[in-house]
Amino acid sequence: MTLNEQYEREAAAQDAALEAIGEAYEKHIWEGWCVCDFIDALKPELDLIMTGRSTYKPFTSKKDLRKWCADHQPYYGKPIPEVVKYFEVYYKKLLRRRSKR
Repeated sequence: MTLNEQYEREAAAQDAALEAIGEAYEKHIWEGWCVCDFIDALKPELDLIMTGRSTYKPFTSKKDLRKWCADHQPYYGKPIPEVVKYFEVYYKKLLRRRSKR
């Protein structure tokens, strides 16, 4: 797979995830933090986990993903449904496309 194909696959997965949460992407959650800020904070580490490049095993259930997000997001200890939904759709689409090749 070329680098360009990888970027296209990631862009398609991100578009699907953004469509799934809609306008909630800019929703204010806590003290100036929006859904997009929590997504940006969690994404680098979650990318490593879900691609198998971490000591954590990739998540296989929404429950595990929700718990990990709540435990690792900064400043806010409860799961944020829009953040969990974003990652659920993003990785479902990204990993499904990867397994087809």
